[in-house]
Amino acid sequence: NTVTDIIKRNQTEILQLKNSMNEIKNTIESFNKILDQAEETFSQLEDRSFEIITGRQEKKMKKE
Repeated sequence: NTVTDIIKRNQTEILQLKNSMNEIKNTIESFNKILDQAEETFSQLEDRSFEIITGRQEKKMKKE
């Protein structure tokens, strides 16, 4: 009976560990998605900034 109890406890602990691992995996995947979105937004802002700066420089050159 004691061996059976130990096995049941171990199985329960293993299931809890698996659940915890799945939660961690999901959290990491969510974080990675957010990071990818932030990188995309940053890239778009960089591109837009470059366009603005280039446009201003072209306007200055036309005036001269």
